[in-house]
Amino acid sequence: MLLTPPMPPTLDERFQLDGFAGSTNEFFAVVRRLLELALNRPRALSLPGNEQLRHLVQDIFRQLSKERLYAALAFALADLDAEDEGSILLLQQEMDYMSARYADVHTKADLPDDELEDGLDNVETGKGSFEELVEKLPKWLKKLLKILNEVLKIVKTVI
Repeated sequence: MLLTPPMPPTLDERFQLDGFAGSTNEFFAVVRRLLELALNRPRALSLPGNEQLRHLVQDIFRQLSKERLYAALAFALADLDAEDEGSILLLQQEMDYMSARYADVHTKADLPDDELEDGLDNVETGKGSFEELVEKLPKWLKKLLKILNEVLKIVKTVI
């Protein structure tokens, strides 16, 4: 018997905050793990300031807790119209793809250089899509995502 993977939500389905928040949370867990893997590389460990950068990453994701993120998304997505719902569902599919594509990062101690670099590039793109499409984010989250963007750029220079 062939098992087929579940189909992603269609644009005809109603937007569900819980599903989107879950996808967002998993996506950011992948971002965090890719950053941790990069900062644990021998070259990164040997650089001055590595410990401070590692603490910064921990602090960013502590502030991006599941509960705070859910509350921010509930606020930001409260008044979606049908056109916005379609875009948000597509964004959810993008984040789900990235989470599935890099699911193994949670169980690996390291990744090949090219896979890690591609992963960081891809999640930076996904984070950009998130910021662009979820327009009504609270200021604290916009600022936190800006800092995360800069950290991604810095980390890519040390791998």
